[in-house]
Amino acid sequence: MAKASSLQDISPDKIRKNPDNPRLIFRETEMNELLESIGEVGIKVPISVYLDGARYTLLDGERRWRCAKKLNLRSVPAIVQPKPTHLENLLMMFNIHNVRVDWDPMPMALKLGEIRSMLDKEEVPASSSAGRNEAIQRPAHHT
Repeated sequence: MAKASSLQDISPDKIRKNPDNPRLIFRETEMNELLESIGEVGIKVPISVYLDGARYTLLDGERRWRCAKKLNLRSVPAIVQPKPTHLENLLMMFNIHNVRVDWDPMPMALKLGEIRSMLDKEEVPASSSAGRNEAIQRPAHHT
């Protein structure tokens, strides 16, 4: 992931949700408030996406993207990032949403299990995706 990110205006129809996003529940009241805000002032914080073939996949901003589609916006501001590996994608999902408290525990636990399985299979340089300088290594098992 050495390529630089760029800011672009992208049609919401060219964007798809991220299948690795642990957030599966979008509360109606919160969505309606965001829909009203975006309808009044537009999207002020760009979403984050990566190009995957001819379409973009969301990294951050699914609620804003859903509202843009509902409002039939022609484009949304998006930071286009280099395509991550599957493990980097999962780790980014947790990094991006680390401070958010509105995730439901079950979907998050399922994705954490997937991350653990992937980490058990390989050593991963954590500096690029987890914000630390050392590698994440599979713990030694003692019998």
